[in-house]
Amino acid sequence: MWYRQAAAATLLLLCAALPDALASKPRCKLERIDPSLVGEGRLRLYASALELEGDIIDDLAPPAFTLLINGKARGKPEKVVRFSDASEVVKIAVLVEVGVQYKQALPGVKAALKEFLEDQPRSIKINLFPFGSDVGQPLRPFFLPAEQIADAVDDLDLDVDSGDLQMVQTVRNAMGQLQKPDPARAGGKGAAGPAVPPRQLIILISDGLNERMDRQTFIKLGEDAARLRIPIHTIAFSPIDSRGPLLNLGDLSKRSGGTFRWAENLADIKHEFGTLADEVRRQYVLTFKTDIDAPSLEKFHFALQCGELRSNVLTGTGVRVLHGPEGGGLRWYWWVLIGVGGGLVTLYLVGLLLMRRGRVAQPGAMPVTAAAGGQSVPVGRAAAAARPSAPLAAAVSQRAPAAAPAAHAPGAASGVLVAVTGPLAGRRYPALERLTIGRGAQNTIDTGEDPSVSRQHCEVRREGGVLVVQDLGSSAGTWVNGRRLAAPHRLADNDLVRVGENTQFKFRVE
Repeated sequence: MWYRQAAAATLLLLCAALPDALASKPRCKLERIDPSLVGEGRLRLYASALELEGDIIDDLAPPAFTLLINGKARGKPEKVVRFSDASEVVKIAVLVEVGVQYKQALPGVKAALKEFLEDQPRSIKINLFPFGSDVGQPLRPFFLPAEQIADAVDDLDLDVDSGDLQMVQTVRNAMGQLQKPDPARAGGKGAAGPAVPPRQLIILISDGLNERMDRQTFIKLGEDAARLRIPIHTIAFSPIDSRGPLLNLGDLSKRSGGTFRWAENLADIKHEFGTLADEVRRQYVLTFKTDIDAPSLEKFHFALQCGELRSNVLTGTGVRVLHGPEGGGLRWYWWVLIGVGGGLVTLYLVGLLLMRRGRVAQPGAMPVTAAAGGQSVPVGRAAAAARPSAPLAAAVSQRAPAAAPAAHAPGAASGVLVAVTGPLAGRRYPALERLTIGRGAQNTIDTGEDPSVSRQHCEVRREGGVLVVQDLGSSAGTWVNGRRLAAPHRLADNDLVRVGENTQFKFRVE
């Protein structure tokens, strides 16, 4: 049907243009407010002016900046310096994905990261958090000057057992580590007032995959980071060029007040580290005169006019106002395109539903089904003809984990296959009665046009209350935990099943 082709074309266009949509236009980004000088009649703001690709805008003189309080202009800065000249400390948690998805890319990521660290001044203190199937823990007990942590990059090892990436929990762990007091500063001579905490931020190198892929998880994480005043700067890199999950990183950056940078290929990561280093060190530190007293500060909203650009809005306590004037929102034509795409997808789903109802109404056409989280999912040999299209089935499997059918014997195993590498990475497929994996839409799991995958490659089926995987005479073979199958294999929790060269699944018991 025409609406199928139109919906597919629109989705492909949106996915191809995703990085540009996330980057949007040049922007002025207000990161934080330092109220420690309010008692002296001054207010200090920290902001960056960035080009589309994250490069610093250098031609802004002090008169280009205007302080906006509750939307009204309240004066020019009396002093403007770069952050590197402000004699302040910054603590950075660098989170690096080390799952099997990064097997080929990890050496290049490590080389770019090490060069980045060796080029930073001692005022920048860093710790590394590698994450895979386990929540990433800091590689060193404390945040250390960047040059001292550079050697720790060599300790980043690939996690070959990483079907469910713990990216979100690692970000939360890093936020907690950043909030801990610096032992070098604790116990020192304090000023009369409370000490101003060091600047804190997170750098996340990831392809956007996580154990849970629902968007709300990433939105909430970004908002929690914003409340703690910890911007999350993401360097998005997908070794297989799967751009859909990059939306997760876009949400994290936008909600937390960080920046999103897309490395289209491995060589681009070095450049993205460079522009990010510039954003950290060459941030504008602006001091304004003010007559606002400290108790009243929380009642006001603050923003900056940076030449022709207007920044985001922060409350007096430093919390990001998501509905204020933003410099980095989507342009009008993106909303039009998204609306058209959403309408076409809706038409596609309605048409698919009508077709399925028509098929069910025909005598003898009722497929054998099993309940899965409230959805009716075709199983057995009727599945290939009666199941939904692959994208819709993937969406259903991500929304609703499989539940064991009532007809099964008590204690019968059930599970889910989680794609960890290849074009399907991040999708979940309930394993109920029988599913087939291969190249083509006749399979329950269609791996796409990978020539190393046979058209009927392997199957997962139930035998005597357990699930087994069996090769179906494929040319490349089916591999479980690194061994090629010669006979049916009983699946156990965390088994890694590989078909062809690029597609691998982790089996999880549920």
